[in-house]
Amino acid sequence: MPLQTRPSPFDDANWIFQLKLDGFRALALIEHGHCQLISRNGNQFASFSALADHIAASIPATDQIVLDGEIVCMDPQGRPRFKDLLFHRGDPCFFAFDVLISHGRDWWTEQLIDRDQELRRLLRRLGTESRLKYVDRIDGRGTALFYKVCELDLEGGCSEAQGRGVRH
Repeated sequence: MPLQTRPSPFDDANWIFQLKLDGFRALALIEHGHCQLISRNGNQFASFSALADHIAASIPATDQIVLDGEIVCMDPQGRPRFKDLLFHRGDPCFFAFDVLISHGRDWWTEQLIDRDQELRRLLRRLGTESRLKYVDRIDGRGTALFYKVCELDLEGGCSEAQGRGVRH
């Protein structure tokens, strides 16, 4: 979903919040032991072929899986570093935040909570060293997430929110 602006952070039990990562939005198309990383414009991220190979090796051979996520480089403290990604410094990771297709099933029309359960199922056996990662969700507590993002000086935090509304 596209980001929206709000005049201030908020909590709402009907909302699910996620950390906004600073990277390249991509689809991971995994099919028969191969993976392609595709941009929003439909172009292949050929420069991330090693990451695509890692993703393919992380997911058992299958008919088709399509994950929505972000290609991100992290610093040693676990913070996204866009310049490292842009200049190919370090090993990028793919942070999956949604599953669109899994084992022949189209998940696009399913409830977000059901898609999240399927995504967790697909990624549950991956170790912490895997470069294919799950993006956690925070139920209802947008204010706490926003102020944690500000504290850590991450994308979407206080410096970006001044004068433009709060991004969530």
